[in-house]
Amino acid sequence: MTTAADIRQAKLEEFIGQALDQGLHYNTDLDAYVMPMIAPYDDARDLPLGNFTKPSEWKEQRAFSQDLAKRVGSGPRGTWAIVVTNCHDGRVFYSTLISDGTGEIATGGSHDSYDSPPDYPEIYERMIGYEIYLARKVVEAQRQLEKDQAAIQDYRLHTGMTFKDLMVDHTKFSTAVIQQIDTGTGRVKLFMTKRGSRQRYSGEVSAKSLVERAGLTRPEDLLSAA
Repeated sequence: MTTAADIRQAKLEEFIGQALDQGLHYNTDLDAYVMPMIAPYDDARDLPLGNFTKPSEWKEQRAFSQDLAKRVGSGPRGTWAIVVTNCHDGRVFYSTLISDGTGEIATGGSHDSYDSPPDYPEIYERMIGYEIYLARKVVEAQRQLEKDQAAIQDYRLHTGMTFKDLMVDHTKFSTAVIQQIDTGTGRVKLFMTKRGSRQRYSGEVSAKSLVERAGLTRPEDLLSAA
């Protein structure tokens, strides 16, 4: 069964892909593009539970935090509460909890501290901003995997293939031999040597990176590296 969270995640990844395709790589620009786009697919509602003062005794604080987190997390997406911390020197700090709608507390904004109580739009923005950040990682990882898998296939990478004068981790190796290829992750393990040294080295790079490091621009170029 497809849930609201599943739909929202799929839309997040779709809109993030659109933003990246338009060259929006800075987080602020990407957030500004995605947030209004995702709004119709987000069932979060402004459901305040109120302000809760943290106990001054540290022995009571753990139970307080666990109980409040359970109460907020069990509510619908957007259920939120403010935690008031009164310091011994008279200062007052505010922190927040907001439900992500899956029975958990949203990570985004959960470690923030404020000098004055924030309102719901600010709390929600911190939640959805972190969800955009995580979804971006998913999109970029998938795109990188597709590039790596294409490089493995297009350049016919295989175990035993040898490269000369390859740079890995800012070090030039006189020879680098493909030891293992993981098509599921797009990663390539290398066995490497340095000119004039008996020491042997191991390394791992992405397939796309290997092709670029080797200076290959066409699949047929790989034949001269074998």
